[in-house]
Amino acid sequence: MVKLALLREDQIWGDNALPTFKKVGTLHKTNNLVAILGGIVTIDISSVDLRLPVAWTASPDPFGKVRCVNYYGKKIWSFPQARRPAIRPVISPEEAANIILTDLEEDEHHIITGKYGEFPRTVADEQTSSLLEGLCQNKKLSQTGKIYVFDVTNMDDEHMDCNPRGYHEYVYNGKKYIRISGRQSNRKNWPFAFVPVEERSQLEWVEPKKPYWVRVEPIKWYLDESGYLVSAECISAGFQFSKRKAYNGNFENTFMNPYLKRLSEEIEVVKVNEQEQQMVPPSKVAKHPSVSKKKNDGRGRV
Repeated sequence: MVKLALLREDQIWGDNALPTFKKVGTLHKTNNLVAILGGIVTIDISSVDLRLPVAWTASPDPFGKVRCVNYYGKKIWSFPQARRPAIRPVISPEEAANIILTDLEEDEHHIITGKYGEFPRTVADEQTSSLLEGLCQNKKLSQTGKIYVFDVTNMDDEHMDCNPRGYHEYVYNGKKYIRISGRQSNRKNWPFAFVPVEERSQLEWVEPKKPYWVRVEPIKWYLDESGYLVSAECISAGFQFSKRKAYNGNFENTFMNPYLKRLSEEIEVVKVNEQEQQMVPPSKVAKHPSVSKKKNDGRGRV
Protein backbone atom coordinates (compact mmCIF):
# COMPACT_ATOMS: atom_id res chain seq x y z
CA MET A 1 0.00 0.00 0.00
CA VAL A 2 1.48 3.33 -1.08
CA LYS A 3 1.76 6.19 1.41
CA LEU A 4 -0.10 9.35 0.39
CA ALA A 5 0.70 12.87 1.56
CA LEU A 6 -0.43 16.46 0.99
CA LEU A 7 1.66 19.06 -0.78
CA ARG A 8 3.63 21.50 1.37
CA GLU A 9 3.47 25.24 0.86
CA ASP A 10 7.07 25.41 -0.40
CA GLN A 11 6.34 22.72 -3.00
CA ILE A 12 3.64 24.87 -4.61
CA TRP A 13 4.97 28.44 -4.41
CA GLY A 14 8.39 30.07 -4.49
CA ASP A 15 11.83 29.27 -5.84
CA ASN A 16 11.80 25.73 -4.41
CA ALA A 17 8.39 24.79 -5.86
CA LEU A 18 8.15 21.50 -7.73
CA PRO A 19 8.98 21.92 -11.44
CA THR A 20 5.44 20.78 -12.29
CA PHE A 21 3.91 23.88 -10.69
CA LYS A 22 6.44 26.14 -12.38
CA LYS A 23 5.20 24.75 -15.70
CA VAL A 24 1.44 24.33 -15.21
CA GLY A 25 0.84 26.99 -12.56
CA THR A 26 -0.68 26.63 -9.10
CA LEU A 27 -4.37 26.22 -10.03
CA HIS A 28 -5.89 23.09 -8.52
CA LYS A 29 -8.54 21.46 -10.71
CA THR A 30 -11.09 19.06 -9.29
CA ASN A 31 -13.72 16.44 -10.08
CA ASN A 32 -17.50 16.08 -9.67
CA LEU A 33 -17.19 14.08 -6.44
CA VAL A 34 -15.48 16.94 -4.56
CA ALA A 35 -18.50 19.17 -5.16
CA ILE A 36 -20.96 16.44 -4.11
CA LEU A 37 -18.98 15.94 -0.89
CA GLY A 38 -19.40 19.64 -0.08
CA GLY A 39 -16.02 20.88 -1.22
CA ILE A 40 -15.73 24.57 -2.10
CA VAL A 41 -15.82 24.65 -5.88
CA THR A 42 -16.20 27.57 -8.25
CA ILE A 43 -16.23 27.92 -12.01
CA ASP A 44 -13.85 30.19 -13.90
CA ILE A 45 -16.13 32.58 -15.83
CA SER A 46 -13.73 32.44 -18.77
CA SER A 47 -14.25 28.69 -19.17
CA VAL A 48 -17.25 26.83 -17.78
CA ASP A 49 -15.27 23.58 -17.99
CA LEU A 50 -12.56 24.76 -15.58
CA ARG A 51 -13.49 23.57 -12.09
CA LEU A 52 -11.51 25.27 -9.34
CA PRO A 53 -11.55 24.16 -5.68
CA VAL A 54 -10.09 25.38 -2.42
CA ALA A 55 -7.57 22.75 -1.29
CA TRP A 56 -5.59 21.83 1.83
CA THR A 57 -1.80 21.76 2.09
CA ALA A 58 0.21 20.12 4.90
CA SER A 59 1.69 23.46 5.99
CA PRO A 60 0.58 25.80 8.81
CA ASP A 61 0.20 29.51 8.29
CA PRO A 62 1.94 31.93 10.72
CA PHE A 63 -1.16 32.19 12.91
CA GLY A 64 -1.91 28.52 13.62
CA LYS A 65 -4.31 27.98 10.73
CA VAL A 66 -3.79 25.66 7.76
CA ARG A 67 -2.30 26.98 4.56
CA CYS A 68 -4.64 26.37 1.59
CA VAL A 69 -4.75 27.01 -2.14
CA ASN A 70 -7.65 29.20 -3.27
CA TYR A 71 -9.64 29.04 -6.52
CA TYR A 72 -6.95 30.76 -8.52
CA GLY A 73 -3.85 29.17 -7.06
CA LYS A 74 -3.14 31.84 -4.46
CA LYS A 75 -2.30 31.42 -0.76
CA ILE A 76 -5.14 31.52 1.75
CA TRP A 77 -5.79 29.85 5.12
CA SER A 78 -8.52 27.78 6.73
CA PHE A 79 -9.45 26.78 10.26
CA PRO A 80 -8.29 23.18 10.92
CA GLN A 81 -11.86 22.15 11.88
CA ALA A 82 -13.30 23.13 8.48
CA ARG A 83 -14.65 20.43 6.17
CA ARG A 84 -14.88 22.25 2.85
CA PRO A 85 -11.33 22.28 1.41
CA ALA A 86 -10.50 19.54 -1.08
CA ILE A 87 -7.73 16.95 -0.98
CA ARG A 88 -5.03 16.66 -3.63
CA PRO A 89 -2.73 13.73 -2.80
CA VAL A 90 0.96 13.52 -3.59
CA ILE A 91 3.34 10.54 -3.50
CA SER A 92 6.98 10.91 -2.44
CA PRO A 93 9.83 9.73 -4.70
CA GLU A 94 10.57 6.84 -2.29
CA GLU A 95 6.97 5.60 -2.51
CA ALA A 96 6.68 6.37 -6.23
CA ALA A 97 9.64 4.07 -6.94
CA ASN A 98 7.34 1.11 -6.15
CA ILE A 99 4.57 2.22 -8.50
CA ILE A 100 4.08 1.29 -12.15
CA LEU A 101 2.23 4.04 -14.04
CA THR A 102 0.08 3.12 -17.02
CA ASP A 103 -1.03 5.10 -20.09
CA LEU A 104 2.06 7.32 -20.03
CA GLU A 105 1.74 10.51 -22.07
CA GLU A 106 3.48 13.85 -22.47
CA ASP A 107 1.12 16.81 -22.08
CA GLU A 108 1.25 20.27 -23.64
CA HIS A 109 3.57 21.44 -20.83
CA HIS A 110 6.04 18.63 -21.66
CA ILE A 111 5.25 16.86 -18.39
CA ILE A 112 4.92 13.09 -18.32
CA THR A 113 1.57 11.94 -16.96
CA GLY A 114 0.37 8.47 -16.09
CA LYS A 115 -2.39 6.62 -14.31
CA TYR A 116 -2.30 4.80 -10.99
CA GLY A 117 -5.20 3.71 -8.82
CA GLU A 118 -8.83 4.71 -9.19
CA PHE A 119 -11.48 6.67 -7.28
CA PRO A 120 -15.06 7.90 -7.79
CA ARG A 121 -14.82 10.92 -10.08
CA THR A 122 -17.51 11.72 -12.65
CA VAL A 123 -21.30 11.94 -12.27
CA ALA A 124 -23.06 9.59 -14.68
CA ASP A 125 -25.38 11.10 -17.28
CA GLU A 126 -29.09 11.29 -16.49
CA GLN A 127 -30.05 8.20 -18.49
CA THR A 128 -27.37 6.01 -16.90
CA SER A 129 -28.15 7.35 -13.42
CA SER A 130 -31.85 6.54 -13.82
CA LEU A 131 -31.02 3.03 -15.01
CA LEU A 132 -28.60 2.39 -12.14
CA GLU A 133 -31.06 3.76 -9.59
CA GLY A 134 -33.79 1.41 -10.81
CA LEU A 135 -31.49 -1.62 -10.73
CA CYS A 136 -30.28 -0.70 -7.25
CA GLN A 137 -33.79 -0.23 -5.84
CA ASN A 138 -34.77 -3.63 -7.25
CA LYS A 139 -31.60 -5.23 -5.83
CA LYS A 140 -30.41 -6.21 -9.29
CA LEU A 141 -27.12 -4.33 -9.22
CA SER A 142 -23.96 -6.25 -8.34
CA GLN A 143 -21.47 -5.03 -5.75
CA THR A 144 -17.72 -5.49 -6.01
CA GLY A 145 -17.25 -5.80 -2.24
CA LYS A 146 -15.22 -2.58 -2.12
CA ILE A 147 -16.36 0.29 0.11
CA TYR A 148 -15.45 3.98 0.09
CA VAL A 149 -15.78 6.01 3.29
CA PHE A 150 -16.87 9.65 3.54
CA ASP A 151 -17.96 11.91 6.39
CA VAL A 152 -21.69 12.76 6.51
CA THR A 153 -21.57 15.35 9.32
CA ASN A 154 -23.23 18.66 8.43
CA MET A 155 -20.68 20.71 6.52
CA ASP A 156 -21.19 23.84 8.60
CA ASP A 157 -20.78 22.23 12.01
CA GLU A 158 -17.08 22.50 12.72
CA HIS A 159 -17.45 21.26 16.30
CA MET A 160 -19.03 17.88 15.54
CA ASP A 161 -16.95 14.71 15.40
CA CYS A 162 -16.48 12.84 12.15
CA ASN A 163 -19.43 10.59 11.25
CA PRO A 164 -17.99 8.25 8.58
CA ARG A 165 -20.29 6.24 6.35
CA GLY A 166 -19.40 3.47 3.92
CA TYR A 167 -20.55 3.48 0.28
CA HIS A 168 -20.66 0.30 -1.79
CA GLU A 169 -18.96 0.09 -5.15
CA TYR A 170 -21.27 -1.34 -7.82
CA VAL A 171 -20.42 -2.71 -11.25
CA TYR A 172 -22.52 -2.45 -14.41
CA ASN A 173 -21.46 -3.13 -18.00
CA GLY A 174 -17.83 -3.28 -16.93
CA LYS A 175 -17.88 0.14 -15.23
CA LYS A 176 -17.86 0.81 -11.50
CA TYR A 177 -19.98 3.34 -9.61
CA ILE A 178 -20.94 4.52 -6.15
CA ARG A 179 -24.27 5.97 -5.08
CA ILE A 180 -23.87 9.01 -2.82
CA SER A 181 -26.15 11.87 -1.78
CA GLY A 182 -25.32 15.55 -2.11
CA ARG A 183 -23.81 16.87 1.12
CA GLN A 184 -26.17 18.72 3.45
CA SER A 185 -25.35 22.33 4.33
CA ASN A 186 -27.13 25.06 6.25
CA ARG A 187 -25.69 27.77 4.04
CA LYS A 188 -27.98 28.85 1.24
CA ASN A 189 -26.86 29.19 -2.35
CA TRP A 190 -23.41 27.77 -1.65
CA PRO A 191 -21.75 27.15 -5.03
CA PHE A 192 -21.49 23.37 -5.09
CA ALA A 193 -21.18 23.06 -8.85
CA PHE A 194 -19.96 20.56 -11.37
CA VAL A 195 -19.90 20.17 -15.11
CA PRO A 196 -20.88 16.69 -16.34
CA VAL A 197 -18.35 15.33 -18.81
CA GLU A 198 -21.12 14.25 -21.18
CA GLU A 199 -22.65 17.76 -21.20
CA ARG A 200 -19.78 20.21 -20.89
CA SER A 201 -21.91 23.20 -21.83
CA GLN A 202 -24.38 22.62 -19.00
CA LEU A 203 -23.52 23.73 -15.48
CA GLU A 204 -25.25 21.79 -12.71
CA TRP A 205 -25.61 22.53 -9.01
CA VAL A 206 -25.37 19.87 -6.34
CA GLU A 207 -28.70 19.27 -4.62
CA PRO A 208 -28.47 18.30 -0.92
CA LYS A 209 -29.72 14.75 -0.24
CA LYS A 210 -30.18 14.00 -3.96
CA PRO A 211 -28.62 10.63 -4.87
CA TYR A 212 -25.83 10.82 -7.44
CA TRP A 213 -24.22 7.95 -9.30
CA VAL A 214 -20.48 8.65 -9.58
CA ARG A 215 -18.29 6.62 -11.91
CA VAL A 216 -15.02 5.21 -10.57
CA GLU A 217 -12.17 6.19 -12.88
CA PRO A 218 -8.34 5.98 -12.99
CA ILE A 219 -6.38 8.70 -11.19
CA LYS A 220 -4.06 10.75 -13.38
CA TRP A 221 -0.70 11.81 -11.93
CA TYR A 222 2.00 14.27 -12.96
CA LEU A 223 5.46 12.68 -12.89
CA ASP A 224 7.48 15.57 -11.47
CA GLU A 225 11.16 15.90 -12.37
CA SER A 226 11.98 15.53 -8.66
CA GLY A 227 10.42 12.06 -8.60
CA TYR A 228 7.20 13.10 -6.85
CA LEU A 229 3.86 12.00 -8.23
CA VAL A 230 1.27 14.79 -7.97
CA SER A 231 -2.38 14.02 -8.67
CA ALA A 232 -3.61 16.08 -11.60
CA GLU A 233 -6.68 17.17 -9.63
CA CYS A 234 -8.25 17.13 -6.18
CA ILE A 235 -10.05 13.83 -5.67
CA SER A 236 -11.86 14.01 -2.32
CA ALA A 237 -13.23 16.44 0.29
CA GLY A 238 -15.45 16.73 3.34
CA PHE A 239 -13.11 15.68 6.17
CA GLN A 240 -11.75 17.98 8.85
CA PHE A 241 -8.03 18.62 8.77
CA SER A 242 -7.88 18.47 12.57
CA LYS A 243 -10.17 18.74 15.58
CA ARG A 244 -7.71 21.11 17.25
CA LYS A 245 -8.24 24.85 16.92
CA ALA A 246 -4.60 25.50 16.04
CA TYR A 247 -2.19 23.68 13.73
CA ASN A 248 1.53 23.73 14.49
CA GLY A 249 2.70 21.75 11.47
CA ASN A 250 2.73 18.31 13.14
CA PHE A 251 0.81 16.46 10.44
CA GLU A 252 1.00 13.11 12.25
CA ASN A 253 -1.42 14.41 14.91
CA THR A 254 -4.13 15.54 12.49
CA PHE A 255 -7.33 13.84 11.34
CA MET A 256 -6.11 14.17 7.78
CA ASN A 257 -3.19 11.81 8.41
CA PRO A 258 -5.31 8.68 9.10
CA TYR A 259 -7.72 9.66 6.33
CA LEU A 260 -4.89 9.61 3.80
CA LYS A 261 -4.02 6.12 5.00
CA ARG A 262 -7.61 5.06 4.39
CA LEU A 263 -7.60 6.83 1.02
CA SER A 264 -4.47 4.91 0.04
CA GLU A 265 -6.38 1.66 0.52
CA GLU A 266 -9.39 2.94 -1.39
CA ILE A 267 -7.52 3.95 -4.53
CA GLU A 268 -6.15 0.42 -4.96
CA VAL A 269 -7.73 -1.16 -8.03
CA VAL A 270 -9.94 -4.19 -7.42
CA LYS A 271 -10.21 -6.41 -10.47
CA VAL A 272 -13.79 -7.57 -10.95
CA ASN A 273 -15.68 -9.78 -13.33
CA GLU A 274 -19.25 -8.59 -13.41
CA GLN A 275 -20.59 -12.06 -14.21
CA GLU A 276 -18.92 -13.51 -11.12
CA GLN A 277 -20.02 -10.82 -8.64
CA GLN A 278 -22.35 -11.82 -5.85
CA MET A 279 -24.65 -9.50 -3.96
CA VAL A 280 -22.95 -8.49 -0.71
CA PRO A 281 -25.44 -8.45 2.21
CA PRO A 282 -25.65 -5.00 3.87
CA SER A 283 -25.10 -6.72 7.23
CA LYS A 284 -21.54 -7.41 6.17
CA VAL A 285 -20.76 -3.70 6.11
CA ALA A 286 -20.20 -1.75 9.33
CA LYS A 287 -22.66 1.09 9.82
CA HIS A 288 -19.85 3.53 10.61
CA PRO A 289 -16.59 2.22 9.14
CA SER A 290 -13.57 3.79 10.82
CA VAL A 291 -11.19 5.97 8.86
CA SER A 292 -8.41 4.94 11.21
CA LYS A 293 -7.62 1.56 12.73
CA LYS A 294 -6.14 3.30 15.75
CA LYS A 295 -8.08 3.82 18.95
CA ASN A 296 -9.67 7.17 19.72
CA ASP A 297 -6.96 9.47 21.05
CA GLY A 298 -9.37 11.80 22.84
CA ARG A 299 -9.69 14.33 20.04
CA GLY A 300 -12.88 12.83 18.66
CA ARG A 301 -13.83 10.00 16.34
CA VAL A 302 -12.07 9.76 13.01
